[in-house]
Amino acid sequence: GVREALDLVLSIQGLLEMIVDVVGSWLDNFRSDMLEVSKARALSNTGFIKDMDKQASKSLVVKERLDSWQELLQQKSINLAQAAKEWSERHVDGATHLTFRGFLGLSVINPVADAYELLVRLRHLVA
Repeated sequence: GVREALDLVLSIQGLLEMIVDVVGSWLDNFRSDMLEVSKARALSNTGFIKDMDKQASKSLVVKERLDSWQELLQQKSINLAQAAKEWSERHVDGATHLTFRGFLGLSVINPVADAYELLVRLRHLVA
């Protein structure tokens, strides 16, 4: 009943907090690494990501580094999506499995920006 529902909510919150920590660490590492090769000006994460895209169109070094991060985060995103799916299958009964379609996994179009969007949304949910 109610006790089981509360336990489920707390465990889902734990999963979401873990995803926030993981994705946050990806983006912290991305930012630190990109600062080594770019002339970043933007302070906000959104502005930083946009600035990296602009700089990549003008600098081969920045483009190559950004491309390598896109590939790395794509792979990490696939792995994290699979882990979240497996967790959900073990902990959530029925058709209410958690999905992160569009933010994690094969459906991701821009891995850096999508990871950041997921991070922002999950931080709001777990706050």
